[in-house]
Formats: sequence, structure tokens, C-alpha cells
Amino acid sequence: MGGGATQGDGLKAYIRIGSFHVRTIGSLSLLAASAMLLASCAYSEPAPSPSISPSPQAAVASASSSSAPLPEAAGKVSLSSYKLPAKYTTVAGDTWASIAKAFELKEESLKAFQAKAIDAEPAPGTVVDLRGVDYQRPGASGEYEKDASGQPDVYIVQAGDNPGAVAARFGIPVRQLVTDNKLPGMFSMSPEDTASFKPGMKLKLQNPT
Repeated sequence: MGGGATQGDGLKAYIRIGSFHVRTIGSLSLLAASAMLLASCAYSEPAPSPSISPSPQAAVASASSSSAPLPEAAGKVSLSSYKLPAKYTTVAGDTWASIAKAFELKEESLKAFQAKAIDAEPAPGTVVDLRGVDYQRPGASGEYEKDASGQPDVYIVQAGDNPGAVAARFGIPVRQLVTDNKLPGMFSMSPEDTASFKPGMKLKLQNPT
């Protein structure tokens, strides 16, 4: 037979190669498992962030920024169709200063809003105008027309007027005023800064819906 390879030799070689292949796969699997174990040991849950409670000062600041009247005004508040304060009926202890503070107005502006001149503190039961519809002010100095029920319906723009002042005078959200009247700049994030008025323009003051 000499030095020729036999079938048995080939079988032995195949078995050795197969055994090496199995050992290799086993070694790789062991390495992968070890890596996963090390990774799991190294990981730890992050410590929870400490909860922060608002300070009393922050709570007071948040409350004062609300559109609702502050505790200083204990009388009845009448709202506009836009759910904004329009009139206030005074109770004992109310002063012009306390009412102005409650509704975040200047005292001199609040007094100017009233139909009659102010020469004393308001008596209990006095109906206080919080908008000053009839008070022509810088930025909203024009006249207005009334509807059949006597409510402000149409405002006539004057030179120097701006949407913010007109909206404040009639108790309308400025974006609502700009949108209802399709004013230029109505799609801006700050319509009161970009919407343009033209003298003589007539603005609808009530929501058409």
C-alpha cells in the first residue's frame, strides 16, 4: 500500500477538523457570554432626580399672573363674551387702589375708565368699568358703533392706533381681533406687533360666530 492515504486516514483528518470547528464555536460562545456578563455588571440604574417643589414665592408669582381677580376684590365680576373681566361690583372695604391691583390695572387708568369723574372711594354696590370702552386712549383713540342691544360692535381706526390697545379697550383677545378682521400679519406669532391698521378701517368687535 506504500505511503498512499487510506480512507481511514481521511476519516481521521475529517474528525480532527470537525473537532477543531466545534471547539472554536464553543470558545466564541463563551467569549460572547462573558462580555454580556461584564456589561450587565458594569450597568447600574441611574439615581432618580430629586423632585423640586415650587417655592412659596414662585407659587405667588404664578397666582398673580392669572387673569382671575386676586383676593383683594371680593365683589361680583361680570365677564365679557370672551370670558374676560368687564365690570366689577364693589363691596365694603374696596378702594380704587385695591381694585386696580386685583385686576392688574393702574389706578389712574381705572379711574379714567369710569363715565363720571372720581372724587372719592367707591361706595359698596358701585359698578366699576374695568375696560374703559368710552375712554379714548393712545393706540385706541377712535369712536365705535353699537349694535341693537347697545353693545360695542364696530370700531373705527384712527391714525396711531394699534391692535393691542384696541383689544384691551374692548376686552377682546388681541389674536381674536386680528383673526376676526383678517388683518395683515394675522398669522404672525405676535400679531399685535405686525398687524397693520389704516385710518378709517372698520373693525368688527364681536366674535361673528
